[in-house]
Amino acid sequence: MRSKYLSLLLLILSSCQEPGKPEKQLHTTKATPAVLPVMQTQASAAPDKNDPDISGNYEQTDTTDGGCPISVTIRKSADGYRYKLTNDQKHYTGKIKLERDGDQSTGIIFEGIPYAEYEGDVSQLDDHGERPQPKLPIGVGGLLNGDTILIQNYGNAMNYYVQFGGCDAKFISLIKN
Repeated sequence: MRSKYLSLLLLILSSCQEPGKPEKQLHTTKATPAVLPVMQTQASAAPDKNDPDISGNYEQTDTTDGGCPISVTIRKSADGYRYKLTNDQKHYTGKIKLERDGDQSTGIIFEGIPYAEYEGDVSQLDDHGERPQPKLPIGVGGLLNGDTILIQNYGNAMNYYVQFGGCDAKFISLIKN
C-alpha cells in the first residue's frame, strides 16, 4: 500500500505545477520511477549497508508561500532510524521506514504521524453514489534526494489529503544542516 503512495507521490512530483507560478526544477535521475507500470520496492525499518546515512538535523528554511516551520532530527539506532519532528506546537517521535525503488529513489515514511485530512480517491463511489469515508492514514511520506527530504503536503481534487495541517505549502523541503 505504501508503494502505491510513493508511486503517486513520484508521479505528482514529476508532473505538478501550480498555476501562475514558474515551474520548480527538482533534481531527478534520468529514469523517473513513477512512470514505470509496476514499482517494485523494498521496505526496511532497520538500516542496512545499502541505506544512505540520513542521520542529522533537517529544517524547512523557506516559510514563504504558506510554508510552515518544521524541523526533524534523525538518529540511527540498533533497530533502525528514529526521528523527532517538530511542527509549530506539535511534536512527534517514532521510527522511520525507508522504501527503495532499486537504485532509482528512496522513499521515507515517518511512522506514527497521522494525516491532518484525507478523503482518498474521489472516483470511488459505493452502490448509492456516495464515497465511503476512508480511514485517516498514519505515516507521513516523502522522497529522499541527497540531503533533502521532499514531502508533498497536499493532494488534488481527485485524491485529496493534507499531511501537515496549518501548513499551506504544496511541497515541504527539509534540508539537512
